[in-house]
Amino acid sequence: MDATLVNNQYSLSIRIFSDGFSLYVYDEKYQIISHKQEKSGQTDDLEFIHKMFESNKEIHSDYKNISIICESDYHTLVPEIFFKPENQNDLLKLHHPSLPDSDRTFYAKQEQLQSVLIYSLEDKLLKEISLYFHHITPESHLVHLTKKITTEQKNKFTVWIRPEKIDCIVYNHHKILLLNKYSYNSPEDIAYHVLNIYQQLELNPNDFLLEVFDDGNNQTESLLRKYISSVIIKPKQSAYEDYQWEV
Repeated sequence: MDATLVNNQYSLSIRIFSDGFSLYVYDEKYQIISHKQEKSGQTDDLEFIHKMFESNKEIHSDYKNISIICESDYHTLVPEIFFKPENQNDLLKLHHPSLPDSDRTFYAKQEQLQSVLIYSLEDKLLKEISLYFHHITPESHLVHLTKKITTEQKNKFTVWIRPEKIDCIVYNHHKILLLNKYSYNSPEDIAYHVLNIYQQLELNPNDFLLEVFDDGNNQTESLLRKYISSVIIKPKQSAYEDYQWEV
């Protein structure tokens, strides 16, 4: 992309995933005008991110807005009335006792839910990001996903598929009934977790929409459709478009 196209009227969105990296440049109307995506392969995660920051010239330009979204492993949603910023780490550890001490904890208010989403990011990743973006606080991938779900106000079961883990969110009657992660080794494991949640929460698969964000596992899709009639498969990119900016 011609570097002269990038100036203060444009916006930059960077997404750091457990298996890759992408960047998107938006024009003044928040329409995507350029994007790049690369899988990490077998490279060390931090080495790969460093390489991406160094090699992509778009990162070194000026922008009106910058959004950095990272896949994070630990989340909890708490009622706003019980939340205090100084206790965010303790609240997250209640849900995730295995939370690494080296992780740094953040929070994002979910106004429509009268709740606060607490999450953590790896300290080594944050230090790498701060070398290039001194005043930007990265956000978890679930911050924008939960905002999108609550804004749409449709009862549904949302599944975010990432390598070896899935994030599950159940939204019903203006409330999030479930927000949790599950490990998997195969598409059959994903189907098991999904069907088990339907059963435990007494959701009717025939009329309760299943929304799956995935980047192309046809076996998972066909397996889910075998058991659930109302399934929508979406690319992960669609979860972010227009939701990280104040339009």
